[in-house]
Amino acid sequence: MNIELKVGVVIENEDSSKILLIKEKLQKKENFLWNLIKGSYEKDDPSVIKTAERECLEEIGVKINLKHILAVYFSKKAEKNRIQVTFIATIKEGKPTLSSSKRQKELEENILEFKWFDKKQIYLLRENFFVNKRAFTIANDWADGKRFPLESYREIAV
Repeated sequence: MNIELKVGVVIENEDSSKILLIKEKLQKKENFLWNLIKGSYEKDDPSVIKTAERECLEEIGVKINLKHILAVYFSKKAEKNRIQVTFIATIKEGKPTLSSSKRQKELEENILEFKWFDKKQIYLLRENFFVNKRAFTIANDWADGKRFPLESYREIAV
């Protein structure tokens, strides 16, 4: 069975009333659609937490403080299964900025913009405004107030 580990980050503003979404074009999609910051856990990443931190730096140029776990999501497809650990974070350092076109190409990204959304705005977005059902579900889970203690995630050396 082929399983891919993804790591997502929902970045909240300081009072937890808004989240930052990115509008990006994935290779298999025709249009730019809303997504959260996420990426693949790579074998050289020392931990899933470091993957979350790396993705936030690569995609919007900020350092983060992880605050909670939103959830762990499992998606099953014929060719690939995915497990995504999704954290909730705040910005520790920096202002959200997009990388240059050249840098985005190096990172295999195609991000057009980012925007802060409150809960009401999230509920108004239809599923087809997102890159996939998982991103739609994650945004709505955040708007529903779902969150778990960060301590419920643990890395164990074996």
